[in-house]
Amino acid sequence: MESDMHNKYKKFISLFKNNGKVVENYFFMTALQLISSAFGILIYPYLIRVMGGESYGLYVYALAITSYFIGLISFGFNFPGVKAISQNKTDIIVKSEIVSSILTSKFYIGILSFLLFVILLFSIPFLRENKLILIITFTQIIAEIIYPSWYFQGVQKMKIVTYVQLSFRILSVPFIFIFVQSPADVWVYALIASSTVVVYALFLYIYMIFKENLVNKLKQ
Repeated sequence: MESDMHNKYKKFISLFKNNGKVVENYFFMTALQLISSAFGILIYPYLIRVMGGESYGLYVYALAITSYFIGLISFGFNFPGVKAISQNKTDIIVKSEIVSSILTSKFYIGILSFLLFVILLFSIPFLRENKLILIITFTQIIAEIIYPSWYFQGVQKMKIVTYVQLSFRILSVPFIFIFVQSPADVWVYALIASSTVVVYALFLYIYMIFKENLVNKLKQ
């Protein structure tokens, strides 16, 4: 009995050691989701108190619209990207080709999304009346275009993604507390939130290109 348990324990430890990178990657992917949720929960009471339900609701509405376009841009790329990168971890040329293809496709879809957004913005009165916050929030599609989360999943380096996102989110908190003081500051909050997302996406993109020695070329 004890011998069987000992053998099972040894197999478990051996399995864990042999797949340590996979376990680590999964851990940081889970941590990333928890951090995002926790960050929202922590600042939510403050935002509701100073901005009020109507102004905060306007931001959520703008973010929901942006999320549809983000979903359009990311559609069909992330999972194949993870698989392709994971199968070519050591081949810089192939990885560069994959990165260029995916980011180029997202770029062109991003342009189409922008044109559609502009049409909606000036066709619907409510959107036109709140165009400032909608435009600011819409800039988050830039992050979706350049943010290579699928690449870091493929090479099993989600640790850097988690650390970068956590750092930038923490840095954004003082700006929120200092500059968001009333319902009229809803556009300020949108600017801080959108800037945070775009800047850490840009940081990770630059890290991917230079640290991983990749070449990203816009394809025709």
